[in-house]
Amino acid sequence: MQIKVFDCEHETDLEIEVNEFLSLIDDKDIIDIQYQCSMMYDERSQIFSYSCMIVFTDSLGVYANRLKKGRYK
Repeated sequence: MQIKVFDCEHETDLEIEVNEFLSLIDDKDIIDIQYQCSMMYDERSQIFSYSCMIVFTDSLGVYANRLKKGRYK
C-alpha cells in the first residue's frame, strides 16, 4: 500500500494534479481518496489550501518505476 498527497492553493490546480496522477494507475488499485479544504487568515488576506490523499496499491510497481525514471514527482 502507498499514498500520494497533493496540496494546492487553487482547487483547479488540485483537480489537474489528481487527474494526472490517476491516469497513471488502474482504478482497481485505488483504495481510498480523501479531500480537504482549509482556510487561514494572515491579517491581510484569506489563504486557501486544497489537499487530497490517495491510498493505492502498486502491485506491478508501475508508479514506483516512473518515480525512479523521473517521470512523476
